[in-house]
Amino acid sequence: MSRGAVDLFQQLAQNDFGFFQKLDSVGAIMTREVTSLTLDHTFEEARDVFRKGGFRHAPVEEDGDIIGVLSERDLLRHRPPLLGTAGEGDLDHRALQTPVSKMLTRNPIFVCEDDGPAVALSKMLENDVECVLVHTAQHQFAGILTSTDVLETVLLFHRVCGAPDLVRFRLVDLDMSSGMPLDMVFSRGARSVRDVMTKAPATVREGDALSAAMDRMQADEARNLVVVNDSGRVVGLLEDRDVLRTLPLPVPLFSVRESPTRFHERLFATEKGSGPTGSVGASMKKDPAHVRPDALFTDAIRTMMERDVSALPVLEDGALVGILSVTDVLRVVRVALQIGSLLGGSDAATTKAA
Repeated sequence: MSRGAVDLFQQLAQNDFGFFQKLDSVGAIMTREVTSLTLDHTFEEARDVFRKGGFRHAPVEEDGDIIGVLSERDLLRHRPPLLGTAGEGDLDHRALQTPVSKMLTRNPIFVCEDDGPAVALSKMLENDVECVLVHTAQHQFAGILTSTDVLETVLLFHRVCGAPDLVRFRLVDLDMSSGMPLDMVFSRGARSVRDVMTKAPATVREGDALSAAMDRMQADEARNLVVVNDSGRVVGLLEDRDVLRTLPLPVPLFSVRESPTRFHERLFATEKGSGPTGSVGASMKKDPAHVRPDALFTDAIRTMMERDVSALPVLEDGALVGILSVTDVLRVVRVALQIGSLLGGSDAATTKAA
């Protein structure tokens, strides 16, 4: 005989709720209430929409069809660099009227709301994007899935189902025949920052030219670079957004291949001979928030969201030992879902990404 709420809370207390099993589709974690833009919206209007809504991505529609997506990075790329400074001019003010049609990313990536979350995460990671648009089985626009949705889902899981006294374990020790719930696998395999972080992160020096840092980002396909001084001490964090703020306005006639072959090629594109100016130290985030490798994974996620950064340097006794980024979080959630499909505890749709 079921006792409803009592049985539910007993499951929660035993960490046997089946949280991840209930994430059997993209529709379970996506955002459905979405503000869209049109091709006629201007840079200024789109910027105000983003600020008011507190989001970083918006679908773009034309005649009722979704034809693209506009991201915060797209806006930063077209932001007048001298606006609000002593050097601003008419060109900077005219740039505020740039239409969305000249800024959006066309041919956006779609997934079906019935797809398993691992399918969507794979597309985000493989295409180096932080959002995918979602359609119904009838190919009607249904909403958007962003990296923020994934971070919030992980935090929700740990708040509701997390058990702080669980002992970590190595994935190589996982016994597929043990019947261990996926919730337990994730809780024990992704407890600390050390379990998830990327070791040996890319670094630059604060005195390096910003153009060299941009080249390093493209070569290493890294959204974030840890900045160190001549003594090797961490003094800053340089995000791709910081580089985008310094680039000259795109030249209207400048074209990039339809299928870029380099990381951020379309976003970083400039007229030949132009590029970012200044040093890394002038654009970096100084004395960035950082975490220890033994810090709780969830505490690090909260710090990233509270500080509005996409990565945190990981320091141990003052030495740089890694970096934890949004991409690392997406990877570990995808791995958990794929393990769940091997354990037979997830919807079959997730196996398509395994």
